[in-house]
Amino acid sequence: MSEHAFRNRSRRAAGPVIALSLAGLALLAAACGSTGRVPGVTAAVAREIVTLDQIHELLAKGKLEAALEKTESYAADAPDKVDRRLVLASVRASAGDLDGARAATEEAKALAPQSAEPWFFAAELASWSGDQAGRKAALDKALALDPAHADVLAAYGDLHWEEGAYAKAEDSYRRAFAADATNLGALLGMGRAAYRKDDFKASASFLDRAVAAHPSSSLARSDRARARYELGRYLEALDDLDAAVELDPDSAWHRVERGQLLLDFGRSDEALADFSRAIELDPSDFLPYVYRAGIHEEAGRDGEALADYKKLLALEPDYWYANESIGTVAFRSGDWKTAREGFEAAFRMSPVQYEYAIMAAVSLARGGDAEGARALAEKVMPSVDREKFPAEWLALRLFYDRSGSTSEIELRIGAETRLDMKAALLLWLGEYWIAKGRPELGATYVGLSLELDRQGTIWHRLAEAEAKRPGSAKP
Repeated sequence: MSEHAFRNRSRRAAGPVIALSLAGLALLAAACGSTGRVPGVTAAVAREIVTLDQIHELLAKGKLEAALEKTESYAADAPDKVDRRLVLASVRASAGDLDGARAATEEAKALAPQSAEPWFFAAELASWSGDQAGRKAALDKALALDPAHADVLAAYGDLHWEEGAYAKAEDSYRRAFAADATNLGALLGMGRAAYRKDDFKASASFLDRAVAAHPSSSLARSDRARARYELGRYLEALDDLDAAVELDPDSAWHRVERGQLLLDFGRSDEALADFSRAIELDPSDFLPYVYRAGIHEEAGRDGEALADYKKLLALEPDYWYANESIGTVAFRSGDWKTAREGFEAAFRMSPVQYEYAIMAAVSLARGGDAEGARALAEKVMPSVDREKFPAEWLALRLFYDRSGSTSEIELRIGAETRLDMKAALLLWLGEYWIAKGRPELGATYVGLSLELDRQGTIWHRLAEAEAKRPGSAKP
């Protein structure tokens, strides 16, 4: 998968439901049957289980108001029960009422001052709201009350992992695993730690256990897909991601993960659907735009590609590749102004990549602004170290001089040993002649560039775009 695949995230990043596993509630209710009649279970307990299952179902269906209303009633029936306050806090958090969740947690602390659970809950709430100091303080308190609390230890592991303290994180995960070998956070953490060490078999083994112990955990599935992918078990990885999406269809990240793998399988239409759904679920994440824009670009849907690249830059202004892509896509469609803007922006972000400045000059010249191309070349040329970048300097001078003398750059093409640079020089020379009104000669150089570079580099893409341009001269 891509370098972006499986970004580090908390084991609870899929949602704000905390401390009490609602999936676990569903399993408990299922074990009691639809009537709740199990030997040794009182009618009151059975009713409570059924109520919790109903809350779970409402949350799973996204009916947050109904779930909250039922939970408020459930908690009010026994205001002195700690567990009910924590369930209330959990559902309030799911409904986005973090202040209400904190209030319920404080009530639970008052009811059980020696219990670690309310403090663990408080830590999770602090994490969800971005209060790292409050998160650590609550975890410290919880651990002091119960040094072998597996959830707390695993949460410490998550905290250390996010800080980049991987050795400390692994130690916390090991302690959590020793306290409870079925704890989800411990198993996910051990799988993550093994993966980081490139021990993919061990990672998959821990995650097998996580899936077995927690079959309703989408994170266990998605993390196991990661390990299986590295082991070459691609179809099994896809099966896991399919399951993760089914378990948590509102997780934007699971959609991104699956979309990445579908691209590896060449199933771009299905990948496009996943990335589009991920954007709907979380429009603030730039990554699905990266992939969707690339799919549109590959399919020749230039307008859609440009729109996604521009949205990507609005979300992640430092993602310089988007500027290059805007320049490339606009160049292909003959939108010279947008092409120049894209290449100039890319050059500003990476001022030693003079090829961007050259392509900005090309775009100006192709758009009929020869003087603008000359001015840009004149501005950039003094910053070019001719010893390190002789080819780039000659290309810029080509657009600065405009005399029609190309002997030096032709000699450089003959002497150039780097195939990608030779292809770039041929392309630039071809574009120079096209802009000068010699399209047949220019097409000859573009064709040579295309023949030389078949590796999918920017020069291949640009030369291919020029060769396919409607009305373009043929060599």
